[in-house]
Amino acid sequence: MALVNKMAVLNKQGAVPLYMQLKQLIEGEIAVGALAAHSRVPSERELSEQFGISRMTARQALAELIQEGRLYTSVGKGTFVAEPKIHQNLQSLTSFTQDMLARGLMPTTRLLRREFVPASATIASRCATSAKATMVRERRFTMATTTAKPRRSRK
Repeated sequence: MALVNKMAVLNKQGAVPLYMQLKQLIEGEIAVGALAAHSRVPSERELSEQFGISRMTARQALAELIQEGRLYTSVGKGTFVAEPKIHQNLQSLTSFTQDMLARGLMPTTRLLRREFVPASATIASRCATSAKATMVRERRFTMATTTAKPRRSRK
């Protein structure tokens, strides 16, 4: 199994270490979608043969990608591309719906349960209401998919 970009070569005379060049090459293949999530990455042996480098060099590139969470291993099966991490800018808080729409995903929410309950003393004090107040407790399931259309509540 070879990387998708069969024309790629490593510059053995360059200042950038070979393992770093290989790491950047694999990251590039992931970024352009040539290596999709959960697809198998060539083994150390296959990478060393394809690029004419030592297995230790290939191992170092793969180990760094695993440590960064870009790849994962499955014992006896190989090394695979990990799901992309979701990064959130903590400088400004946005809702789950806004976050998912910004990522091109479709958010959906399903109401699992709604009940009216008496406020506990702790909740009543936090909400600045009386301990005899009735509160609404909801349990919702919220998710995001690539295919579902967001539901809009009608008022």
